[in-house]
Amino acid sequence: MMKTMVTRQQSTLSSDLQGINQLTADGITGVVDLVESMHQRITSLGGTLNTGDLNRTSGITGFVYRRIRQTTHLITGGLGLALRAVPPWQSAVDNSPTRQQWLSILNGVMGDHLQATGNPLALPMSLQYQKQTLTAQQAALASSSESGHPLLLLHGLCMNDWLWRRHGHDHGQALHQDAQLTPIYVRYNSGLAVYQNGQQLAALLKQFHADLPADKQLQVLCHSMGGLVMRSAMHVAEQAGDDWPERLGKVVFLGTPHQGAVLEKTGNLIDYLLTINPYTAPFAKLGHVRSHGIKNLRHGTITADHQTIQLPPGVDGYALAASTPVEGHQWHQKWIGDGLVSVDSALGGHRHPEREVLFRASHKYTFEQVSHMGLLSDQRVYQTLRKIFSNEPLHQC
Repeated sequence: MMKTMVTRQQSTLSSDLQGINQLTADGITGVVDLVESMHQRITSLGGTLNTGDLNRTSGITGFVYRRIRQTTHLITGGLGLALRAVPPWQSAVDNSPTRQQWLSILNGVMGDHLQATGNPLALPMSLQYQKQTLTAQQAALASSSESGHPLLLLHGLCMNDWLWRRHGHDHGQALHQDAQLTPIYVRYNSGLAVYQNGQQLAALLKQFHADLPADKQLQVLCHSMGGLVMRSAMHVAEQAGDDWPERLGKVVFLGTPHQGAVLEKTGNLIDYLLTINPYTAPFAKLGHVRSHGIKNLRHGTITADHQTIQLPPGVDGYALAASTPVEGHQWHQKWIGDGLVSVDSALGGHRHPEREVLFRASHKYTFEQVSHMGLLSDQRVYQTLRKIFSNEPLHQC
């Protein structure tokens, strides 16, 4: 095991409390904005009596709302200064699975906001090996000291590296034992736009491959959003002329919404319906609170300009889908699939052929009676993964 781990600013109780305090201020201000917007729309009969700003009141009413905002910032700002000044709050916090879980959920829901506002609760992208944070160079060195090849694992929305373990099973650890692969987990802020995480991952993997011996080949296993981030990173590398995608082994996608996820499409529709009526339009802001990462799941967006991007030439990609069919309802598999991602989307299919993400027919697999999260623990799925990474013959499921 590596003895010299990456040095980085350690999370403290103070930084956690400062982050929560900052979110409290943002939350109160957001509620005040919503109430004032509703107040203005009601008093102006949906704007018919007032052609001005429908989100702000005027006169004494407007003064009251402004004072509430100012008071909120004054109180939370003072508390933030106090937290930074008191030494007992500077003790390091326990990097427990529970803390990582709520941080990952928070980042998935509003991680773009956390980063944009400089909130200390925003998660940086990192590589995790044996529950330790490593630089790209250290991860490459750790891989070199092990037999077999390195295996990179990318989690999905609101998740982290700890959550690959489900019902006592972890694909990474099992493949380490059965296929001699060295699992290296990526932890990232899943609330950022997919292309932003793709840029960060591309930079990490460029550094990683610079120190990876030529006889080692990076294998990749992605779950859900993690697959979009990996595809984005490969595209970034192609655009930059970097050659590390050519050195990849197999890239396997588990339930990746290549063509989008049903729930986010539903959320976008609700946003639209709310904006139609001037009285309900302020509530659409609540829907917009969800992160760019979540919004990217509507169409499986991996670039800033919403292009349809294929896997780089030579990349050996595999798409694994799941379905939880309801007896007598054929539409379930087509639209709902594993509960979050349809089978067609997970296999890259699209009603317009020019927008399909292409996989070889022999590299596409569907597992029935498996949920989206069940892809992380189902033994049929694992045996297929083991055969893929071990180059064993396998059959379609």
